[in-house]
Amino acid sequence: MIANAPVDTVDAFERTAGSARNVGTINLELDVLDERLRFRIGVADEQVRLADIVPLARTISARIADIVIARNRREGIDIACRKGCGHCCKSHLVPLAIPEVFRLKEYIYSRPRDQRDAMLRLCLLAAKGILSEEPPEFMAPRTPTDSIDSLAFLSDVSKWYVGLGVCCPFLSKNICTIYENRPLACRDYFVYGGSNACVNADAAAERVKMPVPMVEVLGQLAGEFEDDDIEAVILPLTPVWCEQNVDRAERTWSAKTMAKRFVEIVGARASENSLQTVLSG
Repeated sequence: MIANAPVDTVDAFERTAGSARNVGTINLELDVLDERLRFRIGVADEQVRLADIVPLARTISARIADIVIARNRREGIDIACRKGCGHCCKSHLVPLAIPEVFRLKEYIYSRPRDQRDAMLRLCLLAAKGILSEEPPEFMAPRTPTDSIDSLAFLSDVSKWYVGLGVCCPFLSKNICTIYENRPLACRDYFVYGGSNACVNADAAAERVKMPVPMVEVLGQLAGEFEDDDIEAVILPLTPVWCEQNVDRAERTWSAKTMAKRFVEIVGARASENSLQTVLSG
């Protein structure tokens, strides 16, 4: 089992044995589409790894997504995504922020041996399909003086990945086998339209915009704490990448320091998207 997170909502602490810890609190309030979201974040007096912030990020992401999707449906706007639809899982690139990569690796290794081995085998098969392809010219190494349009670059990478036809290694019979532990990119991905919105090859599905891009929040957080560039890892490459970055997974920082900075970044991202944000604690 994965240990209880030292940074999480207060009610999560109260549901677990972690409630016996020395826990402080940080408050976060967000106005999302005229609805007020309040979070009391429990912070244990401990050292934490990057992976330990992920449960809190998932909780906040889910609450924001619930409000956004509910508002659209109340206004009669169709959302295509539903259980049993795995269209995006069969081709789309899923980026993981570094904290998520470490958390997913922990989850995989917490599974019973047969499940763990099956997950690792499928990830390695998908990774082989990705790494065996010659990278396109636009992905060639650049000099520090080269300029790059980041949005155009990400769009080109996504199109290249779709062309590989690599299915998510965690998809089975159109059902996500790690649903409760799926990446934030998946949690925040919804598209407008009916059930066939993503199947129509003649038109790109329009994404529902989420007010706080949580993958970017965790990417920025990791970059700041590791004092390095912001990184992302393609989902099937998780086991391989983790093998090459074992020491990074075990680095620790003050839980209070990490939680406070996480809340600050969430607030800043919210403000960028015209949300009124109140931070306290």
